[in-house]
Order: sequence, then C-alpha cells, then structure tokens
Amino acid sequence: MIHNARKHVDSVEAERLPPDRAFVPAGFFFGWAVEAGLHNEEELLGDDVSGLLRRFSDRELTAARLFHSLAGMLDEETLNDSGYAFAEDYVGWNAGQYFDDFRQLLARQLPTVWHVEDTWANYDRMKAQIEARYRTWLQHNP
Repeated sequence: MIHNARKHVDSVEAERLPPDRAFVPAGFFFGWAVEAGLHNEEELLGDDVSGLLRRFSDRELTAARLFHSLAGMLDEETLNDSGYAFAEDYVGWNAGQYFDDFRQLLARQLPTVWHVEDTWANYDRMKAQIEARYRTWLQHNP
C-alpha cells in the first residue's frame, strides 16, 4: 500500500476541518490516475463503481469524493501495475515528491495541506503537475 487517507482523519479533525479533507491530497492523484487509465479496472468493477467513475468523468463527483467512496487507498487494488509503479516512485513515502508538489502548488499560503479545498480548479492545477511528472517518469521507466 502506498497511501491510506483514512489514517489522516485525526490530523484533519485536529485542524478543525471536515474529515473528508483527508481524502483531498491523494484523491487528486487518484483522479488523475483514473483519467489516465492507470486505475485497476478489474478490481473496480461493478455497477456502483462504474456509476462513480462515470460521475467523476462527467465532473459531477470530485476526485477526492471518488477516492473516499473507494476506501481512500492507493494500492495494487485501486491502481494497475503501471499506475502502482508510478505512484510508488512519486507518491510513496520514500519519494515524497508528490506531497512537495501538492504543498508548493496548492498549500503554500495555507496552514496545512489539509486546508486545500476539494475544487475542480485545484484538481486541474495538480493534474497538470502530475501529468508532467508522469511524462518524465515514463522517459526513465519505459
């Protein structure tokens, strides 16, 4: 497992923020992974999940809410092999670049990363950064 957002709910609540903010940082990555086709379609089958994915695609459901609905974990069940390998290098605790990027792009003027709002504008900013990192990663990991 690379990330479990549920483990951060206490930190979010300590900031007097709604618990769903724990799903925003990694939720943006997961949303990008879904749009890039790097989610694990075999594990994410079913009418309920298909409906959630469709609502996300139609922008009726934000990336963080989708991530929350699917247990809030970045792991081999939610990501395919390529998605998992990229997430391990970019999001994993040993790499840490994702959360640095998140902080720099979206939380620079905020007290914590948990204060970043779950908006499409924020998602789109982070999505562009993830895409750039992914293209660079692909050059080194064909």
